[in-house]
Amino acid sequence: MILEKKRVTSTNELAEAWLRTHAAEPLPSFFRADEQTAGKGRRGRIWASPVGGLYMTAAFDTSGEKESLLQPLRCAALIHRELVSAGLKRLFIKWPNDLYVGSRKLGGLLSRRIVISGKGVLLVGIGINVRQSALPPEAISLEEVWSKKTPDPATIFHSWIPLLGREMSRLEIVNYLNAHLWSRGEYARLKTPEGEINAIILQVNEDLSLSVMRTGGKRERLLLGEIL
Repeated sequence: MILEKKRVTSTNELAEAWLRTHAAEPLPSFFRADEQTAGKGRRGRIWASPVGGLYMTAAFDTSGEKESLLQPLRCAALIHRELVSAGLKRLFIKWPNDLYVGSRKLGGLLSRRIVISGKGVLLVGIGINVRQSALPPEAISLEEVWSKKTPDPATIFHSWIPLLGREMSRLEIVNYLNAHLWSRGEYARLKTPEGEINAIILQVNEDLSLSVMRTGGKRERLLLGEIL
């Protein structure tokens, strides 16, 4: 099922409302809006969503909480591979949920698991800067990279529907993430449940945790947190 709107609070809210009303709707289902008035990023941050960006949610069947990180990372890997094959250079996946061109943010993915009629549904929200007229300096759009060759958000959305249905094993996802991991082998500032730390980014592990090494050689695995 595909549903597109001009203006919504967020595509995740649109998806949840639709699926709760149409509980028998087959999954995956896909939702897009030209504009969001209350888009959210990680930890409830506001995601600016003016006309010109791609704002979508993909809804998948999910059997448990463990897929809440696996599915968005699968989607990130598939989107990354698609954009690279289309000629986008220096594109990286920033653990756990962002896409960066060099040091500038191109987009992000955020998942939320809900239960509808006893069935687990994972909502994967995807936001990509495509043709916005104004972005903060730390962000970048596809139009800045591709200029006039940049498709409009609706065209990208429809081309990604079959893309996001492709399967990848956990091992394939982990290997792909490590091959394209933002700041791998470099020092970075990280937010953890215990506070901020500075550490070298080592790798993503099979359980999707991030291995880092602090000053002095102490290694840690982070399952919760983010690279700042």
